[in-house]
Amino acid sequence: MYRVLLVDDEYLELQLLRDNIDWAAYGFEICATAMNGAQALHTISEQRPDVVVTDIKMPVMDGIELSVRLHAQYPDIAIVFLTGYDQHDYLKNAITVDAVDFLLKPIDLAEVPALLERVRLHCDERRAISAASRSNLREYILAAASAAAVNPMPGYTPALRCPDGTKSSACYFTLLQIGELAYLRETQGEAMPEALKSSIIKCCALPGTVLLTLKAEELLLLSTQCFDEPMLAALAPEERRWVNAVSTDAPTAITDAAETIRVLRCAAHELLLHQGSGRLHKLSWKIPEEALRPRPETECLTAAINRLSTTAVLQWLQAYYHCLPADSRAYHRLSAELIETLLQTLPELASFQKTGEAAKTALLFRIFHIVSPVTMCEEMADFLQKLMGKIVETTADQRLLSVQKITAYIDRNLSKPLSIDEIAAEFGLSANYFSTMFKKQLGCTVLEYLTEKRLIRAAQLLDGSNLKITQISAQLGYQNPSYFCALFAKRFGMTPSQYKKRCSP
Repeated sequence: MYRVLLVDDEYLELQLLRDNIDWAAYGFEICATAMNGAQALHTISEQRPDVVVTDIKMPVMDGIELSVRLHAQYPDIAIVFLTGYDQHDYLKNAITVDAVDFLLKPIDLAEVPALLERVRLHCDERRAISAASRSNLREYILAAASAAAVNPMPGYTPALRCPDGTKSSACYFTLLQIGELAYLRETQGEAMPEALKSSIIKCCALPGTVLLTLKAEELLLLSTQCFDEPMLAALAPEERRWVNAVSTDAPTAITDAAETIRVLRCAAHELLLHQGSGRLHKLSWKIPEEALRPRPETECLTAAINRLSTTAVLQWLQAYYHCLPADSRAYHRLSAELIETLLQTLPELASFQKTGEAAKTALLFRIFHIVSPVTMCEEMADFLQKLMGKIVETTADQRLLSVQKITAYIDRNLSKPLSIDEIAAEFGLSANYFSTMFKKQLGCTVLEYLTEKRLIRAAQLLDGSNLKITQISAQLGYQNPSYFCALFAKRFGMTPSQYKKRCSP
């Protein structure tokens, strides 16, 4: 079925065309109607009809202007004009936009069947030509991408059809690569990469483009316009995270497809290896020299783990996974060696050797499917985070400092805006573990203890100093005096002002 859009500012004419013609009998269906050219353009962008039947003389935008714009944006749409006997000037202009046919008004329904036959034959011919052209181009490019001998059909010149209907023998090449296909399949199942590929196809389905699947993880976009960031805007952030796009920065001859695709693939591999996935670069992209780093000492990592410093561990891993060996397979070996070294050099992990064997095996299996050191770094960081949690659990008695030292630290810093994370970090503990152990030892939460100490100190200052209430509030870390007064009143049963008056001689 070919989709038809009817455009006429006279409602009765629209109704006549829509309801009194057996469109389906001739291979057509009405997808929408519009009352003028401007409305039709908006509808066309949504409905993408194959045929537009439009009146010539209309307000806002007439049929001639609509047709000119259609030929520029959608050259494959067939146009049929509705025109009156007295509209000779309009008819002269209509000749310049290459309409498929004309239907005179008032409409004689007896003439419609013959017209629809002519329009259908035109659409069939156009579709056959377009299909053959696309097929020839696809075969040519796929042969070039596979390094096979390129033997175009006799008389065929590879070209891409532009939105204005012309053909171009040069275009922009963009290689869209799912950067960690094997890893995604292993960790998220086959459905995720397939859904990602479908999303890529949708966001690249634009006029003047051809999208080809070269491999399971590779799509090639040929376009008459330079590929840019907005073209991937339709991808959700969690999808873009796994897509790299490498594009030529100038139109390239389609006859040079084999060499262009080879260069794009090399650039895409380097981009994935050195910067991970989720990026868009032009072909002129080079490996940044500052990315070359010496391999850090393992002792620095073990020290960071012993301090339970997540930040220091991540910084070490980033340096470790950017020492840039020539082959990404070296990263698999480096990761395996690193895990074994840690399990052997950290005495706290003696009990983890048995219980963590399954976790270690699962990690190595995931890393085996990873290409990018950036993704390996993320996996290893997650593993070491769990490792540090295990250290805290297995060495809690040794690592937990006396309650007196913790409370003394809090008492010395009542004027600071202390947080649980800051206090826990000071003593090399995770925030969750510190909070749990603190309440177990003292019978109250860290916040309850801190508030009680501050309010007792406030009462002492109100009793033995001339400081104003706002000064005392700020000195004890309360930026909002009203909040401080409310806490004080709840604790002592009176406001700070009432307390100060009561303590005054």
